[in-house]
Amino acid sequence: MKKLLLVSLCFLMLSITQVFAQNRTYTGTVIDKADGTTMPGVTVLVKGTKIGTQTKGNGEFSISAPAGAILEFRFLGYANQQLPGGTNMTISLSAETNQLSEVVVTGALGIKKQEKAVGYATTRITGANADETNVLNPINGLTGKVAGLVIQQTDDGIDPSIKVTLRGARSLLGNNDALFVLDGVPVSGSVIAALNPNDIADYNVLNGSGAAALYGSEASNGAIIITTKKGTADGKPVITYTNSLQLQQVADLPKLQSSYGQYGGEGNYTLYGFPANTNYLNPVTGYGTFVPFENELWGPAFDGSTVTEGYFHPDGTGALLTVPYTAQKENNVKAFFQTGVTEQNDVSYAQGDQLNSFNFDIQDAEVKGIMPEDQSERLNARLGVSRTYGIFRVDLNTTYTRTTLSTTGGLDYVGNNNLYDNVLQFPDNLNINAPYFKDTEDITSYGNPNNYFSGYSTNPWWTIENNRVKTQKDQFSGNLLMTLTPTKWLDASYRVSDNFGNYSYQNTVQGVTFEPYAYADGFAHDFGFDPTSFPNGIAPKVTDIEGYGDGSGSIVNTGGPIPNFIPGNGAGLARLQADAQVYFHPKLFTDWTTNLRLGNTIWEEKMNYITDTDDRLLIPGLYNQLYNEETPTIYTASATIRQIAYFGDVNIAYKDWAYLEVTERNDRDSRLAEGINSFYYPSVNLSPIYSLQ
Repeated sequence: MKKLLLVSLCFLMLSITQVFAQNRTYTGTVIDKADGTTMPGVTVLVKGTKIGTQTKGNGEFSISAPAGAILEFRFLGYANQQLPGGTNMTISLSAETNQLSEVVVTGALGIKKQEKAVGYATTRITGANADETNVLNPINGLTGKVAGLVIQQTDDGIDPSIKVTLRGARSLLGNNDALFVLDGVPVSGSVIAALNPNDIADYNVLNGSGAAALYGSEASNGAIIITTKKGTADGKPVITYTNSLQLQQVADLPKLQSSYGQYGGEGNYTLYGFPANTNYLNPVTGYGTFVPFENELWGPAFDGSTVTEGYFHPDGTGALLTVPYTAQKENNVKAFFQTGVTEQNDVSYAQGDQLNSFNFDIQDAEVKGIMPEDQSERLNARLGVSRTYGIFRVDLNTTYTRTTLSTTGGLDYVGNNNLYDNVLQFPDNLNINAPYFKDTEDITSYGNPNNYFSGYSTNPWWTIENNRVKTQKDQFSGNLLMTLTPTKWLDASYRVSDNFGNYSYQNTVQGVTFEPYAYADGFAHDFGFDPTSFPNGIAPKVTDIEGYGDGSGSIVNTGGPIPNFIPGNGAGLARLQADAQVYFHPKLFTDWTTNLRLGNTIWEEKMNYITDTDDRLLIPGLYNQLYNEETPTIYTASATIRQIAYFGDVNIAYKDWAYLEVTERNDRDSRLAEGINSFYYPSVNLSPIYSLQ
């Protein structure tokens, strides 16, 4: 037994000795090849194992590994290096040559450059970064992300207008908007607003004037270059589904009092032949008393008594409302607005390889606004494909968007107040959301115009229910690029793009029929509700608009034949454009790199619309101009703008540390008279990087 244990122990010691005999200790120092300084913190790995260490503060390392091991050295920003292990090694790591060039900037005309070669201010924002908050309008995603870029949203409705200023307010009366460029083609802001934010790969914001010189006068206020997503590069299909749900509430409201009721300066009307209950002055104090038909709210303090709201009807008919003279628990203005809901559903499919690319995305976005009954739906579909056949490549991007909206119209049936004004004039002792105020059709309801308490304002719910605007926008964007590369130093390309849309708008306002007791009301006579003003009540009315342009309708003027045209920004206009370019980039010298780009752009912008307003329709609910008592008001307008441009771009680089760019563009514009319609846009940019000399 003792012999067996002794033999086993000897065998174990021999095995351990054999293991230690197979490992070796490798040592060395890691330095920066550029300047010879030692590099601490470099990761040293034994290839094919999990064994590793890091260099010390003096760049030295020591690691135990099997004989013949391959060591791998890694450090952020430096090229990885693999070497056979040894002792007293000296390893020189080189900075990755693509560190300064890995950031690619998309500039004017879709030209891609290394960031170090750019001699003007530019900012790149990825699509994912801009869409962190799941914005509905892609432009909102840039808010607060670019210095000098000001994005102003003019309202908080379901289809808000957005103004984008990049280089400040440079014109008092003209255009201050930045130019939007989608996949190499200038488009209006409406085209960008209709895009699915998930389709955008990145934004490149060109702040400087030289950055956008190749776009001429259109980019005098800077440019925002937007590139959409492409397919995958590894041949694997990727299917993505995303859903987002957002809630909105009114953030800020004016500070309103909730202590005093209705009074607006009325006096003692009994002096003018009215009944005794129309004396609205306290006989003791001389101060005003509660006035049941008032919209001004600086009367007696709420005291919990019972009051009767509404008109005085001499014949005793009509609906009068009896309520406590006490403030509601929740402010009526705040209670009127609802919680808005925005839901986006998105499905995309992407696939591709080094020669082909396919990307298809479809999105449905539904919005319920903070204004009751306001809602919208946007359906967006985009297809992006590319294919390479030897020396020929074709790229196609198409987008179609349909947006439908139902919103509240502007004024009430009297034509005096907008909806918000009428909400502000609602007394705090009444419940604005009471069912009898929401019921505007029933002749016995307090919400019916014949019975509504106020003699100076109208029921907000009547406007919600009976003054509606229905809008439909159909927008199409197409972009075909063909590129030929016959040699290594020459590329020729031709692009044709078309961005257009149809705009359909209808505003219907229901009519009002006043009962005899309403327009015979003595007070109503003073307020305009009498047979002289409205012999047959208020007739239904309708405004119809049909337009062709970019689909936004922003250029439509319902008050005349002159469009709401803002020179320079293309808003409201359809655009057909063709671009031809030749790009020379030969390698002529060892230390010098030169290239030349020559091109021609021809574009045409068009619009037309017709508006029809009918103010006295004969049949309630039938909004047709054929059944109009008066001659309809009709306006038509059309416009066409054409421009031809020639441009050149020369780039010279020396040893990858000094870059010079010179551009020149000539525009010939149809908006100017013959002889003075040609103008030039030159620019020069110099970008030296002394640290790379």
